Formats: sequence, structure tokens, C-alpha cells
Amino acid sequence: MDRLIEFTNDFLTQENKVPDLSWINVAIAATFLLVNGLGLKLEKSLLTSSIRCIVQLTIMGQVLDSVFKAKNPILVMLMTFALIFLSSCETVYNKSEWSYGGIFPSVFVSTGFSTLLIGIIGTRFAMNEHHFWKPELFIPTVGLLLGITAGGMAVGIRSCLSKVGEQSEQIETYLSFGASRWEAGRTVAIEAIRVAMLPTINQMSVIGLITIPGAMSGQILGGGSIMNAVRYQQIITFMVSATTSLGVLSVVYYCIHHLIDKRHRLRPERVHKYKANVFRDIKFLFVGVYSELFQENEEEGHDHSINENTPLIR
Repeated sequence: MDRLIEFTNDFLTQENKVPDLSWINVAIAATFLLVNGLGLKLEKSLLTSSIRCIVQLTIMGQVLDSVFKAKNPILVMLMTFALIFLSSCETVYNKSEWSYGGIFPSVFVSTGFSTLLIGIIGTRFAMNEHHFWKPELFIPTVGLLLGITAGGMAVGIRSCLSKVGEQSEQIETYLSFGASRWEAGRTVAIEAIRVAMLPTINQMSVIGLITIPGAMSGQILGGGSIMNAVRYQQIITFMVSATTSLGVLSVVYYCIHHLIDKRHRLRPERVHKYKANVFRDIKFLFVGVYSELFQENEEEGHDHSINENTPLIR
């Protein structure tokens, strides 16, 4: 009887044990990429993305291992801000086909505000973790939030900037009849937010029915309780929805604020149909600070230089 109990315990332990993986296993999985090489001329993109995947995840693993062992809230916050910064760079410089001056600061602030607010509140109260900064919980949660939010914000920016070009006459008509920039840009903002939120809403409708999401799969593979993994995934899903909504709303607000100036004039020349450039953004930052500090008084003393005959695009 004792042998039977011992055999049963050993069997259950082996069932819940995650297999140890090596670089050989990664190499075997990498051969699956050959399926994509079907004469579609994707070889260069696949090779670049694969190398980035291996290098980035390896570095991330080494850094997270050190942060998890340290259990220092300062290191956790530094890691969080690094993730927010990298996510903002990915959104602005890789995912956004349209740009405008100062796009990176707006995306960075929007991403940081939405992720930190929902991440901290959700971890503390929804997940019932008193020490919300616990690295094993907070950092993976922030990573999950950023992964979905970055895509939603990129869609929101692209939709907002393209709609401004398509509906420029309508917006100018509203402005000519005395509408404020928020009243004139309301239709564009609502449409951009709606389009950006559609993927998140669609994901919520099929989750658990068609797909088993990553957070739930990770906890199950780690040997956790299935029902606890289900509840964790539900919490994460609602947090992702809130984070995406806040992030998209914030960045679309900044878009409208930038494209319709404080004199309630539409400024389509500020929209650029090319990807943002980090050096251009740095230049915009310094020029913007200089203008706010030194040119505001000059404009107040020379209001006659800007009138209704001043061309909008030079």
C-alpha cells in the first residue's frame, strides 16, 4: 500500500513538472519557420525577426532573473519604465506609418499613464496583492498590458491622422462656424477610438471559446490551478481593455490638440505620411520648449503679424 501511494505521488509530481528545455529545443522549433518560406519573399523579414526574438528574450530573461531575485521595488519600477519606454519606441518607430511632431512624447506619456494606473490598481485590488510591486506578478502583468495596448494605440494614431486628412473640409466647416477644436474633431476622435478598440473587444468575445490565451496557458503549464488561471486571465483581460481604452483616448486627444491649434485652425501640414524619426522628435522637443519659453511674449506683442490672411501652409 505504501508503495502504491509513493508511486502515485511520484506520478503526479512528474505530471505537473515542466520539462527542462535547452537551445536544442529552440533550434528544433526554429525549423518551423521554414513553413513560411514558400516563395513569398519573407526570408529577410523572418530572419531579422527571429534573431530579434532570440536576442531580446534572452536578454529579458537574464534581466528578469536578477530583478526577481533582488525583490527590490526600485528595480521593479525601473524595469517597468524601461518596458514602457521600449513599448513606446515600438509603437512610434515601427508600428505607426503616419507621424506628427512630438508623437513620441505623447505616446510615452499616454502609455505610462494608462499602464501604471491600471497596473497598480489592478494588481493591488483585483489580484488582491498587498505588495503590488511584487516582481513575479507586477512585471509580467505590465508586459501583458503593454503588448496589447501598443497595437491599439498605433491603430488609433493611424486612424486619427488619416481621418483628419479625409475629413479636413468638414472640420474646417465646423471651425468656420465657430466650433471649438474639440467640437470639430469629435467625430474623428470617436471613430479613431472605436477602430482602435475593436480588436480588444473581439478578443474578449472569443476568449475561452476559440482560444486559450497566453496568461492562462502560462499558469497551467507552470503547474498552477486551472480555475485560478481562469480567474487570472479574466482579470488580465479586463485590465487590458481598460489600459487600451485610456491609452488610445489619451493619444487621440493629443493628436486633435496638435492638429487643431489653440487659435482653432486646422493644421494639416503637421501630419507626415512617413514613419517618425528619433532625431526629428528630439529637435521638435527642443524647438517646442524654446517656443514656449521665449516666443510667447513676442507673439503677444506682435499679434498683427498673424491674421486671417496668414497662409496655413507655407
